[in-house]
Amino acid sequence: MLSDWSKRTIGAFVTFSDAERRLIAYDSRPPVVVNPTRDPSVLATVMTGARADDIAANADPDRAWVVVLQRPESAVATAGDQSLIVAPVDGVNRIWLDTTRDTYGAWPYPDGCPAFAMSVRRCRAVVEQAAEYAGLDAGSASSIWLLVEPGCGGDPTEQLVLCTRSLSFVAGVRFDRPGQEPVRRDIFCGVGPPRLVCSENPIILAVDMHNGYWDTPCTGEAPSGCASPVVPPTGDAARGARALRLATVDVPVGDVGHHEIEIGTAVLPGGVLSEGRMSINQVQDGFLLDPGLVTMVIRSTDPSRPRFQNIHERGVWDRPETVRVLVAFDVTATSPGATIHITGVEVR
Repeated sequence: MLSDWSKRTIGAFVTFSDAERRLIAYDSRPPVVVNPTRDPSVLATVMTGARADDIAANADPDRAWVVVLQRPESAVATAGDQSLIVAPVDGVNRIWLDTTRDTYGAWPYPDGCPAFAMSVRRCRAVVEQAAEYAGLDAGSASSIWLLVEPGCGGDPTEQLVLCTRSLSFVAGVRFDRPGQEPVRRDIFCGVGPPRLVCSENPIILAVDMHNGYWDTPCTGEAPSGCASPVVPPTGDAARGARALRLATVDVPVGDVGHHEIEIGTAVLPGGVLSEGRMSINQVQDGFLLDPGLVTMVIRSTDPSRPRFQNIHERGVWDRPETVRVLVAFDVTATSPGATIHITGVEVR
């Protein structure tokens, strides 16, 4: 039912659909539809600008009606009355929306965060990410707007162009800057480290050294398509070897910043790491890691020894090697007593 002018102003069917969906999610109360009117004084008030020009060029202004939608006051994106214009085009009534390309589907930050199903904390992270992508300081913007799905191009008056993406749309962010052009950056999420930008309660991903430190990738289905693991030496090189096994260990999150926390030691035969395993099943409640990774770090007590990268760098030693087992992570928000609960630690 929309006029071609309205479709072009919106830009894409996906944008229209997303904007309407978010408006209902933000405030499900329907607008009050005022009785249509052809009062000349009302028509004169709304028949202005590009919308009026398009009606004059493509419809019959003398047969136009004004329909006012009164939105609830809480609907911050569409505060105040909306004056729709209905007029026939080739005998079929079409609707000219009361909007512009800059204002359609735009929600002020931070008031509009609930329309995007985001807490203020997560919404702030999305805005900060967009500002980083744009290479600007969010604090320098005169206003910040959250924007709905931009669509995928095509002529909106010809067909319904749907998007096929491997990433999910979170929000668009527009920074209005005094004396400069606005800047828009869209935020998407896909496979990657857990982040507040992509989830209200991101999980913690344990990055361990499962299957030891050999780095030959599998060429097919495991185990037949994988290289054989490095066989640890025996005899003198293995004398006194000792694995580290912990059913559970709680690591304090601590202050904001980078942390490396030692959780134990092991003695490896010939310095060969056969297994480095740990698990974490926890959301970041009361703290935030960025990225949401806790990484196992294995470090020799002999500073002259190579790092644990792969068998090609380290080789096999002629004696046992004592190593420290640490977990490393970066904290961006914390609270007293916050801990990371690690289970199933095995280093041998």
